[in-house]
Amino acid sequence: GYMTETVEAVLAYLQKQGIRYVWACCFEQNLSSKSLIERCGFSFRQKGSFFAEGEGVTYPSLEYCMELTCNRGIKIERVTMADAEELLSIYAPYVRDTAISFEYAVPSLDEFQKRIESISSCLPFIKAVQNGEILGYAYAGKFKERKAYDWSVEVTVYVRKDVRRKGVGRLLYGALEKSLRQMGVLNMNACIAVPKGDDPYLTNDSYHFH
Repeated sequence: GYMTETVEAVLAYLQKQGIRYVWACCFEQNLSSKSLIERCGFSFRQKGSFFAEGEGVTYPSLEYCMELTCNRGIKIERVTMADAEELLSIYAPYVRDTAISFEYAVPSLDEFQKRIESISSCLPFIKAVQNGEILGYAYAGKFKERKAYDWSVEVTVYVRKDVRRKGVGRLLYGALEKSLRQMGVLNMNACIAVPKGDDPYLTNDSYHFH
């Protein structure tokens, strides 16, 4: 919605200014604000309180924080075959340690190279690079085979675990969306897994991000 886009635009601006930490606060009972804040990628930090002086009432509040990666020096580039090993090192922990990827076994380097070659031949496959290191990658793939779906894609993003929740995924998705729009793509779809409750292999991060 418009509020999500507004918050993301503000975060993108702050990121360009080199701001590192952004805090957000809402009333505990304001479920719509809570959902918006979490959807934009903020992490819950602590409960607080707010005293409404005019009413003489103290309301419980929730405090969230997001650490932004300074995007100065971050470049969005096309993935090449030479990146396969580094990209696979980013992807492998998601396969081994989570249920996010829908794969049971980490693909071989040869298989991963074939995926890069296949995707890059027709759709964007990009990476975020800072100081010579890849922070994450994103790509678009065919959504469905039938002709009517030619202008729809399925999008995927993976971020190195030590730089998650710092705006890298948002930066990649923004660049990916721009490239797809220039190609005439009308719909971006994401297939994600959502836990029913506490789950050691799955969180709601993908749900809130998308």
